[in-house]
Amino acid sequence: MRCLSLRVRKVIVPPHEIKGKKVELECQYDLEGDQLYSVKWYKGIKEFFRYVPADNPPIQVFHLPGVSVDVSVPYVICYD
Repeated sequence: MRCLSLRVRKVIVPPHEIKGKKVELECQYDLEGDQLYSVKWYKGIKEFFRYVPADNPPIQVFHLPGVSVDVSVPYVICYD
């Protein structure tokens, strides 16, 4: 049996913002030599964004009232 983990270095999420204003969510992590499986973002218990590099397409966005994800950005920055 093999157990893998990652070390989260920093998560940056604005504590509150004005409705309609763009915000940037950032997660910096160390995979400790392994490959990235996925990055997921939640509001409360509801998932609204998923990035899985091996999937086609790699980005999925889930409808959540009050959350809008700009998928026109041509990249996802993953810090390792």
